[in-house]
Amino acid sequence: MTALTKEEPRRSLRQLGHPALSTLFGFLVVTYSFTASVNLAVLLDAHGSYKLQQVYPQLPSWVVPCATLLAALNVAWLMSMLHGRKLGFYGFVGTSLAMATVQILALGSPLSSPLLDCLRQCSLTILWPVLTLWLLRSGGSRSAWSQFD
Repeated sequence: MTALTKEEPRRSLRQLGHPALSTLFGFLVVTYSFTASVNLAVLLDAHGSYKLQQVYPQLPSWVVPCATLLAALNVAWLMSMLHGRKLGFYGFVGTSLAMATVQILALGSPLSSPLLDCLRQCSLTILWPVLTLWLLRSGGSRSAWSQFD
């Protein structure tokens, strides 16, 4: 006979009954993986780095390596959330805020106002953690957030 335990086994996000959460995580993992791989390809190719500087001369040289690192970290944090870790969410929020900061510091387009550039660049970067938290917390006592450790 097996002993009964009080703990309910932790369910994966696929079993949580919120398809929007799984869809959002899948979309974000694919998007950040693509961003990191394309940026890495540009950084490793000498001609790609030269071409990037020619097309965007006002872009600081530290932006692409920093964005690559942050995109790769976001993939790692999302994977951590898929395994039910709250630390993954907090890391995702931190790297998303860092990515928004990088975008603000990299602005310099003379074609529009800096305030509009800031809002446009940062809106999606900040939107993803907010949408993720909303989906994680929806469902009351059966929410994904309540099952995270």
